[in-house]
Amino acid sequence: MAEGSEGTGSEMGFEEEGGRDRNVWNVMRSRKRKKKEKAVPNIDETDSEQSVTIANKQQEEEYKVIMKLSQEGSSFGEWNPIQLTKSINKLLGEVKNAKVLRSGALLIFCRNKTQQEKAIELNRMDGKRIKCILTGNKALIRGVITGIPINVAEDQIRDNVTGAKVLEIKRLRTTRNGEKCNSLSVMIKFDEEKLPSKIYIGYMSYEVRPYIPPPLRCYKCQRYGHVAAVCKGKQRCGRCSGEHEYGECGEGVKLKCCNCGGEHSSAYRGCEASKRAMEVQRVRSLQGITYAEAVKKVSKEKEAYKPDLKENKSVSCGKCETIEAKEDLLVMGKNEFVLFMVEVINCSAQTDRKTEKIKIIVKSAEKYLGIKGLSCEVVEEMIVAGSTSSQTWVGGSL
Repeated sequence: MAEGSEGTGSEMGFEEEGGRDRNVWNVMRSRKRKKKEKAVPNIDETDSEQSVTIANKQQEEEYKVIMKLSQEGSSFGEWNPIQLTKSINKLLGEVKNAKVLRSGALLIFCRNKTQQEKAIELNRMDGKRIKCILTGNKALIRGVITGIPINVAEDQIRDNVTGAKVLEIKRLRTTRNGEKCNSLSVMIKFDEEKLPSKIYIGYMSYEVRPYIPPPLRCYKCQRYGHVAAVCKGKQRCGRCSGEHEYGECGEGVKLKCCNCGGEHSSAYRGCEASKRAMEVQRVRSLQGITYAEAVKKVSKEKEAYKPDLKENKSVSCGKCETIEAKEDLLVMGKNEFVLFMVEVINCSAQTDRKTEKIKIIVKSAEKYLGIKGLSCEVVEEMIVAGSTSSQTWVGGSL
């Protein structure tokens, strides 16, 4: 190896032991000596460098913008990154950086305030409707009010709200008769430290409740917590859980959920995986934590709430008197109980036949309360036996 050449360690290792050039060895020794003889950095210089780094970070946080596609289910992750870069440069000029978020939105790091304000005014890019909003270190405060007539426009609501600073207004959608339409509920994004208890629109007062967004479900693998644009899983059908796209099922294929294995589609809200995802979103929104932290918290609570009722044991809720638990004692969460009651009421209203109503109760009890082994015959025998054979405990008293 010639003197002064910078060969790699692997290249030097192939040389014969007697064929090494002493000059190369001297160069390497001198490099090590220089590292040891490096001067201690000046404290003032270090402080100034740290202050510049902090200032740059603050500036980067200050000029961030989130760009969202208006079309539901669309993601910037599906766009050509080269074409996306050209489109951003055409509309805003050269920005610092940009990245696609898990939600499918685009996070843009602008260079200055002028560029950020220009981005906020955008409503179209490459023929697609978009919406740009500011973001920063402040926690996202979102609430919902109800009772707003459909004919009242979002801009009209925003301009007439008092009692809190409003950043964004969005009319929520609902499903009626199988079709999506506007609802009487409105989501409001506040520029406040905490969620206000109420706001005013004109003279009218509206109570504000926390906004809990629906759980994200990937349309590719059907799992919860991410979108298809960033999915690394296999393609799964949301109807039969087969490894193909939705709608390509064969004839006579039964419904099957790929999350729980139940006889329903992956979009069924009564699915255990769907209920768990909704609980994760609720914890995340109310406690202001990340999605990963909410998943861990819900998992721990679920593991902790598993009483063993195979043997007689004492169970106490902490407020009531301790009672003796038996195998026929039912322990359930309040969410499961509410969902059980809602399904029984809604489904029972669709039939007048007593037998069909009993079947609805039996299926709902198995689905939400985990009660297995019940049948219509057993329930009918219990009804005939009379109400004296079964007693209900409410607040520790009969």
